[in-house]
Amino acid sequence: MCIAAVGGALFLEHQYMLAVCPLCILQRIIFYILIPVFLLGTLLQPQRLIGKIYSFILFICAFAGTLLASRQVWLQYFAPPQKITCSASLERLIKVHPFLDAMKIAILGSGECSEIDFTILGLSLAVWSLLLFITLAVIAILCFRQTSR
Repeated sequence: MCIAAVGGALFLEHQYMLAVCPLCILQRIIFYILIPVFLLGTLLQPQRLIGKIYSFILFICAFAGTLLASRQVWLQYFAPPQKITCSASLERLIKVHPFLDAMKIAILGSGECSEIDFTILGLSLAVWSLLLFITLAVIAILCFRQTSR
């Protein structure tokens, strides 16, 4: 699912020339982190403590992604328009500001983050990302419970 999400995002970005906002990039980074963790967990089938650690890492990453996607959904659907200003790309933010300040600016969102450039079945890509992160968090919880048995 993570590979499909990143692949789909890259395809849409390049095919439709969509601008990628800092929150989108942060969500992609979380998907990039989740890919090897899920892959290793699937291949190694860890049990007990190691399985719980994998599940915990999966949950923390999925939860962080849920928070980021929730922030973007809020910016897109509920934020007052006059409160949102445009900012630089994530790469530019990191070059200009100290890392933690750049992350804070990115998470607060910008005008690019509030735009809905593309929808699938009437839902923005941020909503789809949110739904996927929630699904991945539930999967991580189920994996955690499975390793307890």
